[in-house]
Amino acid sequence: MSDDDATAFARDPAPAVGRSIRLLGLLAEAGRTLTLTELASGLGLAKSSTANLCLSLEAGRMIERVPLGYRLGIRTAELGGAFAAQFNQVREFYAVCESSPVLQSELVQVAVLDDADALYLARYEGSRSVRLGTPLSGRDCPRRCRRPAVRC
Repeated sequence: MSDDDATAFARDPAPAVGRSIRLLGLLAEAGRTLTLTELASGLGLAKSSTANLCLSLEAGRMIERVPLGYRLGIRTAELGGAFAAQFNQVREFYAVCESSPVLQSELVQVAVLDDADALYLARYEGSRSVRLGTPLSGRDCPRRCRRPAVRC
């Protein structure tokens, strides 16, 4: 644990919550089942303390006990789905453009790739905007524009 991590955890108003979040992060980063020993080692806690965290997280379906240890539980997917339902990428795009001193004066577009085409979802026209002929929902960007460094 680095000095910054130690300082942050020393000021944590709810240490058990912070440890639980770290435990979930360990499972997410591992991408595989972790044993109680691996979790305790990753958290820098005793196995008994880690077992208590696991019991609580398991009761909340945040983690699941399997024969080889623990993995993320179904509740994490449910929470992820709830976040995704509330998250509006286009609204966030405009918020980022408005709050960025650099982007406020630029023309910025967001698009998704669909095979060889790009589907334009939103366009922010800053104060120094250059008018481009690509309408929203246009599918005009050729495959060569897939690299971010290439402008259409």
